[in-house]
Amino acid sequence: MDRTIEVQVLTSAERKGPRPTLYMLSRSGENEPSSSIWLRKGNAAEFFRDKNINVVLPLVGPASFYTDGENNDPRLGPYRF
Repeated sequence: MDRTIEVQVLTSAERKGPRPTLYMLSRSGENEPSSSIWLRKGNAAEFFRDKNINVVLPLVGPASFYTDGENNDPRLGPYRF
């Protein structure tokens, strides 16, 4: 998107060895840029607390459906995922 994208990251409690990473994208209608809806309404932190997985929660892109756009958004610029 030609800019830095802020994310929230939930890290695995297990610190040794490799682990998978799950990217959880916000749904259409997300409008709180300071915290992922997965944390606020989905209890993601509690659910993943004992899982051996890292979780990345992007804080931008709602209603973009996380695709590259043909046209620039007048306020946000290009959608380039």
